[in-house]
Amino acid sequence: MTELSTATALTEAIALAERSFPPDDRPEDYRLIQAELQLGSQVWRLTFKRARLLPDSAEDPIGAGGELFFTVDLAGRSATYTGGE
Repeated sequence: MTELSTATALTEAIALAERSFPPDDRPEDYRLIQAELQLGSQVWRLTFKRARLLPDSAEDPIGAGGELFFTVDLAGRSATYTGGE
């Protein structure tokens, strides 16, 4: 695999994760809230949160729970759902 820019790699990681959502969860109902690239690798840890739990303004509280966690290995072209809250 050729080396990707960070933006391209993240976009690819998101797409792989979205194809790996649990059957009862739809990617369009969630928003990416955290992305971490593991140093020295092509492994991303992504967190998605149910969009309806995100506030419209910074003054409003964020709803509890509703996260889905994924580990995405771009070298292996795989995404693993690692749990949720």
